[in-house]
Amino acid sequence: MPDRAMAKAAGDRGTMHKSKTKVRFWIVGPFLFYLFVFLLWFSRWQHAPHSLSARLLGLLFGAMTLLLVVLGTIGNFFVPMWRGGWAPAGELAIRLIERILPTAVANSEGGGVAMALFRTDSVCLSYSNVEMAKQWWIDAFGCKQAKAPPDWDNPLPSDVALRLPQDSQPTILLSDQAELAQAGFDRPSPTVPVIFSDKLRKAHDLLSSRGIAASPIQGDGESEFFEVRDIEGHVIEICKES
Repeated sequence: MPDRAMAKAAGDRGTMHKSKTKVRFWIVGPFLFYLFVFLLWFSRWQHAPHSLSARLLGLLFGAMTLLLVVLGTIGNFFVPMWRGGWAPAGELAIRLIERILPTAVANSEGGGVAMALFRTDSVCLSYSNVEMAKQWWIDAFGCKQAKAPPDWDNPLPSDVALRLPQDSQPTILLSDQAELAQAGFDRPSPTVPVIFSDKLRKAHDLLSSRGIAASPIQGDGESEFFEVRDIEGHVIEICKES
């Protein structure tokens, strides 16, 4: 009899353990999917905030957040804590958020900040080393390489089209000097390319923090600007839009 009682107790404990495991799976599984959707949306929002994919993922993330809030409220009242309740999800959330947030904040201080700082109508420059120039623009302004629009004139194989973080279309064209000369193309561009920023002091601080030598801010308060030089010495003016 004692052996049977012990076996029955062991069986009950095993059943309870399996039950808790199932509860945790159905709670933690959807929560992990929720975090996965958040990471997808955050990445798309940084690079192309106005794109269809960013908007759809944002809607999905918002709907899932609302659903989790509702389920969490219900769970607090109706899920017995002895079966695990929402505690596993809460503990997992804290651990994951502690890991994710520092990276997310760092990214937002990089590309995310640049997203709100810079815009330009058009920049067209030629370089002896296009690849190094491209990397400089990416490091300095958080640009992303994009496919050159078909309506751009006189395309060349080595052309590199870049877009600023907040733009959906490229506005910066980098060309190879030797290829331009060989093709005989004349691509007129302003003597000094201009990039606009509504927050000039913040733009100055951001570029300086990225190792870009920026001149002091100049102007009379209404028309302010500063200058930077790219990897091959081109002067680029960062101007406050009036």
